[in-house]
Amino acid sequence: MKDKTTAGLLAICLGGFGAHRFYLNQPGIGLVYLIFCLSLIPSLIGLIEGIQYLVMSQHDFDVRFNRAPGAQGDVAAELGRLHALRKEGALTDAEYTAQKLRLLGQVPGGKGGPRRVFAWILLGFSVIGAGVELDHFFTGQGQNRGTGIAMIVLFGIGAAALFRSAAGRPGQAAPAGPGSLEVREAERAILQAARKLGGKVTITDVAAESTLSFSEAKVALEQLAKAGACETLITDDGLIVYDFVELSRRKQVEAG
Repeated sequence: MKDKTTAGLLAICLGGFGAHRFYLNQPGIGLVYLIFCLSLIPSLIGLIEGIQYLVMSQHDFDVRFNRAPGAQGDVAAELGRLHALRKEGALTDAEYTAQKLRLLGQVPGGKGGPRRVFAWILLGFSVIGAGVELDHFFTGQGQNRGTGIAMIVLFGIGAAALFRSAAGRPGQAAPAGPGSLEVREAERAILQAARKLGGKVTITDVAAESTLSFSEAKVALEQLAKAGACETLITDDGLIVYDFVELSRRKQVEAG
């Protein structure tokens, strides 16, 4: 079991040599710190990481660094179980993706960690570029300003790209875009159910008349209501009804 206070103090005091990374059983990342230790960038990164460890909750620290040795195998077995459930139709693609991301986010040594390390290194070089620019400004060496600006722009863009790449959080799947296939299929299923039932449907109606789960039907109906495609009505007994006015009127005309 790794202690977060020890990791934090090692990162703050000896972070420039990657001591905290070696302590957390991440020798590869620790070696990167050691290689760049003379640039002082790892020391800056270690200071930031040390503060993060100290303010991090014990639960979050344990999830990242105190997983059992067999955790990788457990995750692989769980992924296999989720895949089987998806093939059986017990899980939708969206649910499968969300749970897979949650599991992969708990695997030690995930791809996000090294990316953040290199992002901090690039950011450090960008900060050095800013220092070079300030030095040129105060010493009046305006003719050499291109070097610092180039370092700020190039390393800053690289760091931003790596941070963005590693920014995904466990359990959070990327929301489907408004024109995605899943959204269109959900809307089509809801409209078919509404047309069949006279233009007014509940969440349960949609779930019963389509392949959508109850939660999927709820989310899709709420999105349609926000977009103005239907009106939300609440009956005297508290039942929420979604009224597709155009389909309701058409049904009344056909009945008349």
